[in-house]
Amino acid sequence: MGDLFSVQRRDFGPAAVFGTNDDADNQGLPLVRPLDQIGEDWIPEKHDKTLKPRFNGQDVIPPSLEEAIDTFLLTCAARAARGQGREHNSMLVHVSRYVDVHSEVHGQVLKYLSETRAMISNGDRETLQRLKDMWDEDFVPTTAAVEPTIYGRNTMQVSWDQVRVCLADSSDKIQVITANGKSKTDIDYDAYKETGYSLIAVGGDKLSRGLTLEGLSVSYFLRISRQYDSLLQMGRWFGYRRGFADLCRLYTTPDMDDWFRYVATAQKELRAQFFEMESMGATPKEFGLKVAVHDILEITAKNKQRHAEERQSSYAGEGKIQTVMFNDKQTINRNADVSDDFIRSLSDGVDNPRRPGPENKLADGTLWRGVPGQRISAYLKELTFPSESIQVNGSNLAAYINAQLGMPEPELTNWMVFLATGNKKEVTIAGRSRNCVLREPRKPRNGRPLPNNRFIIGTALSPLDQAIDLNDDEFAAALDRTNRERQSRSVSPTEVPSGEFIRKVRGARPQNGLLIIYPIDPDEAKVETTDRPVISVVVSFPDSDAADKRVYLINSVLQREES
Repeated sequence: MGDLFSVQRRDFGPAAVFGTNDDADNQGLPLVRPLDQIGEDWIPEKHDKTLKPRFNGQDVIPPSLEEAIDTFLLTCAARAARGQGREHNSMLVHVSRYVDVHSEVHGQVLKYLSETRAMISNGDRETLQRLKDMWDEDFVPTTAAVEPTIYGRNTMQVSWDQVRVCLADSSDKIQVITANGKSKTDIDYDAYKETGYSLIAVGGDKLSRGLTLEGLSVSYFLRISRQYDSLLQMGRWFGYRRGFADLCRLYTTPDMDDWFRYVATAQKELRAQFFEMESMGATPKEFGLKVAVHDILEITAKNKQRHAEERQSSYAGEGKIQTVMFNDKQTINRNADVSDDFIRSLSDGVDNPRRPGPENKLADGTLWRGVPGQRISAYLKELTFPSESIQVNGSNLAAYINAQLGMPEPELTNWMVFLATGNKKEVTIAGRSRNCVLREPRKPRNGRPLPNNRFIIGTALSPLDQAIDLNDDEFAAALDRTNRERQSRSVSPTEVPSGEFIRKVRGARPQNGLLIIYPIDPDEAKVETTDRPVISVVVSFPDSDAADKRVYLINSVLQREES
């Protein structure tokens, strides 16, 4: 079982790239570049083998793929400037399942590459200025952001002048290939071991499942898969990137970015289950595993689920964290009014309560105890959530709470509510002046707006807030389990227990849930002008063996246990 947990600290995994939904300290590395698949209308999500990709009616690639190729040109040159000129470099272009479409894309990519490197060789000022601007505006700040992290070790600083010197030669080495079911052979890296092989691979299933791409640094793919396993297989930029992690880029849609983050969180939850299994001395045959099912994504293709089935299960042990909110004044004010009414309905709370743990720190905010579950359910149902907030939906959360309240042995009957405050804009909440917390919107890339005019953040949750309702012994138990699991992955210890183990410890008293309300500074959020806070909620559910409403994919072992 030991090999299962022998993940090195510098592994470049999904959680490193995308972050996870329940960890405010892990927002992911700044390597993802969103693209507008619908707006560019080059390759739609739904298409067949007869598709002829066209941008604005022309037989060319869209601006986002042009930018991705420019990025790859700079990455190859920067690696050469760093003394890695004999290393392999790869770019992945995964935009369709169909080999006929791959041929069309191959031709378009080759045309753009050929024209661009001809311009570089000829010293074209406009082309070189475009690449220099990208280097200055993207690569320099990204390297600065990655360098202090464990993924930035062994990073050698190089200047634009050093990159410029290598640009023509490194670009001339790049080849464009197709990699799909019609490809007869694998890529022969051995033939280029003395000089290094640089390639752009256009393909589909073969790219995502069976082909090794050495030195993979730039990935470009559109929304064509809704399966966990395919997403992770397509995301094969994961893996240790010695000396060039800061140069890696992923171009994809905002939806795919969010889905990867969700999958990274599900993977983290599954890893915690593996740790529990190992701690119990159990084997996979004895221990039932479950993988959270997304409302849109599938875990794998239906024909691979022969030994698994979907069962109604629960939100038990889950922390539901709202990250997508409206940015219009009318809805912001309405949710603030609903929150005012809810808070006024509560009894007197405790201001600045003591946090659990050895340091006796005080939490900024107000804590209420003994709030009936029916009141929590009614509040969540009355809030207005954007349609994009699929995993944090008031109606679904309320329905689950009501179902637990109606069980023969009721659960979620007795809640704590924590209204967190900060040091930002002063607003009035339930007739009392309070200071908002700071939650900045996700940064748009290269001036591109985030989709649907929503206010989108990485996470609302401050890590210690989810433990606000634990006592000292429970906090110590959650922290101990967190650090034992981290040790199993060769990760250094922490002073903050993870959300998974906070909720597991709270599972000893499944009647108790936790609701956290974050009033976010509307000015810093850059929403429509208003004096009301943007309300974001976190609902932390205890573990519960009896919970029966959330959908999980349950393996055959657990099916036998429940039959």
